[in-house]
Amino acid sequence: MGCGTSTPAPAPGNPLGLKVGQVIVCEWQGGQFFEAKVQAFGGQGDPYKVTFIADNIEGIVYQSGVFLPAGKKPIGVNQSVVAAYQDGKIFYAALTEKVDGNKISVKYTQDGVQEVKDKADVW
Repeated sequence: MGCGTSTPAPAPGNPLGLKVGQVIVCEWQGGQFFEAKVQAFGGQGDPYKVTFIADNIEGIVYQSGVFLPAGKKPIGVNQSVVAAYQDGKIFYAALTEKVDGNKISVKYTQDGVQEVKDKADVW
């Protein structure tokens, strides 16, 4: 028995350590990304059952298509992220170009459009 603090390992079937009710951004139907709430997790391939916030539709997503907020991880230049596009209802893949405090300049990989986003809109 050791002493000190440690981070508990994620539950089986939950390799990202997500919590039920946690908001994530996840890929849905080929390259589009939407905000969703985690409803359950586990099973073969580590799927997450989610409810998409914009339209209240349930779906299954996998670890490789899940993104956590930028505030939960360090963000640097030339990093692959997903960012809320214009009105914030849909997210697209982007590369970071500049990080200045809570403002992040991104360039969307699909169309090359550049925007300056609040850190809360970058995942």
